[in-house]
Amino acid sequence: MTVFATLFSPFSSFVYLPAITPIAEAYHRSLGELNLTVTVYQIMQAIAPLFFGDLSDQIGRRPVYMLTFAIYLGANIGLALQNNYAALMILRALQSTGSSATVAIGSAVVADLTTSAERGGYITAVQASVQFAPALAPVLGGILTQFLGWRSTFWFLVIAAGVFVVIYMPFVPETARNIVGNGSIPPPRLNTSVTSSVQWHRKRRDLESNPHGHPLPEPRKRSLKVPIPNIWAAVRIIFEKDVGPLMLFMSLFVMANYAMLVPLQDVIRRRYNFNNLQVGLCYIPFAMGSVLGSIVVGKLLNWNYVRVAKTVGVSADRKRGEDLRKFPIERARLDLMWPWTILAIITIAVWGWVVDSVHH
Repeated sequence: MTVFATLFSPFSSFVYLPAITPIAEAYHRSLGELNLTVTVYQIMQAIAPLFFGDLSDQIGRRPVYMLTFAIYLGANIGLALQNNYAALMILRALQSTGSSATVAIGSAVVADLTTSAERGGYITAVQASVQFAPALAPVLGGILTQFLGWRSTFWFLVIAAGVFVVIYMPFVPETARNIVGNGSIPPPRLNTSVTSSVQWHRKRRDLESNPHGHPLPEPRKRSLKVPIPNIWAAVRIIFEKDVGPLMLFMSLFVMANYAMLVPLQDVIRRRYNFNNLQVGLCYIPFAMGSVLGSIVVGKLLNWNYVRVAKTVGVSADRKRGEDLRKFPIERARLDLMWPWTILAIITIAVWGWVVDSVHH
């Protein structure tokens, strides 16, 4: 469910790319003005996690998931019904606000549930959805726009988010360690799923039948203060010497990814006179490469972690975790960065040349 949730942010950003031209024609706006809706989405995609990420650390993952999906559902319903450019811009910002926190919370859930030795594979599973969705979404968006009209893309997102909420609410437990520890502490009512409630009810019933057993822990008391997310704590991380350069480095590749995917629909539409469906299908190679790359890199990260652990005489225990104060975690994670970086730079340059060339 965590991977499913992280799909919504990048998926929503790109699913309507094939619809940009039809929307521009419907509202008598230029493609440049419609591309601003992508920019607005990206801005909120950067800001919203600063707020909701810290909030999920304070009150738990489940309440924040439900809050953000409520915003997301409302925004998508509005997008499907709106009839002017201003409403489109505002609702796209709200749509991003509701969906963008899922990636940050998804990574936090992985940290809640895994040890350092196995975290690489799980994190890349979450990141695979972030990479896969922007490539797959235009394919589906092209199909929906071609056969059902551009509004159908937003109705599809409403249905998908509704399915997530219906499954998530009763079945997915709280994972935040400051709320439930390692799962041994009962969650407060606001953080309790139906399955968790049944589980703890059975434990209490078993304790009543066996009064000599170990007493169950009480839920941690929640502060009566209104939780105020500390967004500046997240902003300060940017200026840490071991974080800032990495964020800048990764942001350049995110920028390159958007620079390739967003204008692609207009380029191939004008050059080859493709319809909405054909435009969407042109994104399939991006999807295949994103999934394959994420799977391979995830396995390589776990392999390299074990390799580095052996060289420094540390046991890579998948259950217990390690004392990272004595472990070169930077080496374990960054050893593999350079070959993939060089490959990415070469392929981006070649892609730009192919798009610019008239002989292809």
